Amino acid sequence: MHQVTLMDIVIHLAPHILQPSLTPEKQVSIAIMKLATPGSLCYVTSQFSIGKSMTGDVIQKVCLVIQKVLAKCFICLINPQAWPSLRGGKSG
Repeated sequence: MHQVTLMDIVIHLAPHILQPSLTPEKQVSIAIMKLATPGSLCYVTSQFSIGKSMTGDVIQKVCLVIQKVLAKCFICLINPQAWPSLRGGKSG
């Protein structure tokens, strides 16, 4: 992931992340790394030099914030019946 992309995500999430001992950038990075790689929690904790408990807490909180804040902006489910062009232009 490019740093610009990470910082854009951080800008959207930072006002909603409340873990004072870690920067928002670090918290988002921890969560994204865990979501993007098949590595274990121990691997993520060693990469960021923090404990398992805090890592798990950060991942859970950031994921909830992503769901709450970003899902509405970036995830759009469509109703196939409302889009006739998806079915070859036929309606009905």
